[in-house]
Amino acid sequence: GDAGSDAQGVPAAGSRTERAPFEEEDTDEAQACHELHAALAAGGGRRARALAELRGTVCRRALQRGGCRVVQAALECCSSAEAQDLVRELHGNVRRLSESPHGNFVLGKIIEVLPVVQSAFIAQEVAAFASKAVRHRYCCRIFCRLIEHASMHAATDHLLTQVVAAEAADLCRHEFGHYVVARAVEHALPRHRGLIADALVGSQALRNAQNRYGRFALEAVFAHGDQRHGEILIDTLRAFGDEAARLAAHQFGQTVVCAALRSGLPQAAALAADLASRQAAGGALGNRVLRDMEPLLASPGKAAGVRAPRDLAA
Repeated sequence: GDAGSDAQGVPAAGSRTERAPFEEEDTDEAQACHELHAALAAGGGRRARALAELRGTVCRRALQRGGCRVVQAALECCSSAEAQDLVRELHGNVRRLSESPHGNFVLGKIIEVLPVVQSAFIAQEVAAFASKAVRHRYCCRIFCRLIEHASMHAATDHLLTQVVAAEAADLCRHEFGHYVVARAVEHALPRHRGLIADALVGSQALRNAQNRYGRFALEAVFAHGDQRHGEILIDTLRAFGDEAARLAAHQFGQTVVCAALRSGLPQAAALAADLASRQAAGGALGNRVLRDMEPLLASPGKAAGVRAPRDLAA
């Protein structure tokens, strides 16, 4: 793939500058990329000449496999004023870049290394096609980087409140959109996390828990959300009754039940007791659920080594 991923499968923040060799259909262009990259790394006069050569070609190179690495390297080594000159060439081209398997890494690098005032144009341009962007294979990475590095900016706030939070209950079931929802639950500002969690613990919680992608957002609520939403979600699962027991044997649902049992919340022991009663009545439970129930049933109210959810004020 073009980018790595963390243990939860969320697109990683890694850049193409870490990958080699350059691969271009045009061998002359590939050689030019090699030379520019070497000159940027050399510093001094060679770096200055390389930056001068880049000017006027930034957008074209950002869309190339090798060129996107050169642009990222330039952004990492140049001054703020120089970066501003380079980035200005990308204004008005965010959609094209964000939908590119190469250009999206350049936008991500801009968000990571430049001040928010210089990267704000990305969120502003994404807003024009946000509902599609958040579900796009490559654009979803831009949302993740904005959440991590620019949540406080008004343009990102708009995306989080009007798109991610507003569509979270459905978005979390999308093949690419679920990455954004889970990342927001972990890294967004407290009020954004609250809005998104409100949507996740609602009426579609059972459906989302049984979904291949939706389960990740619910697991994120237990791992990174505030205590109140974790408690609401466990109460919601318990209210499903027999459906909760079936969820505990479901291929995907049992991972959500396990996250609830490991949450360290007071209701976790009650959920374990509910599941044990249904097992005694003949209900089947997944092996992972049975394993995570054991310490709670043995010592109700205790869950040694479990990380407690953070408060929204954190």
